[in-house]
Amino acid sequence: MLSYQVSIISHQSTYIVSVLVFVLIVNLFLDFILTERRKYIMTPFDRLKKLADKQGLSVNEVEEKVGLGKNTLYSWKKKVPSGANLTKIADFFNVSTDYLLGRDTKKNKTADLADEDTVFTYEGRQIPPEDLEYMKRLLRGGK
Repeated sequence: MLSYQVSIISHQSTYIVSVLVFVLIVNLFLDFILTERRKYIMTPFDRLKKLADKQGLSVNEVEEKVGLGKNTLYSWKKKVPSGANLTKIADFFNVSTDYLLGRDTKKNKTADLADEDTVFTYEGRQIPPEDLEYMKRLLRGGK
């Protein structure tokens, strides 16, 4: 009888260990997949950092110019930004909040230089009106 009980306990232990090993392997696999996926997904912080770099600004300088507290934007690495702060950053860089959130899937945007209501930018900075006029003259053949 004692031999039978030891055998049952041994099988139960083996089963429990097998389940624990399986759970550990699944956790490691999921962690790997999520880590690899994160490499290809830009967060709102990644997008604002890219925009700031294009303008030669640090994240702290952007916070100062927009009127946000120190390290507010760095918190975007882990947290979802508030709507108000997202709007401030979108307005500062002249992009949409959808772009910052990664929802902007339009690749080819078109605009007419003759359209007076459109704000044209280059590398995140607004093109001055006199430069736009110069571009228009060049496109007309230098007239």
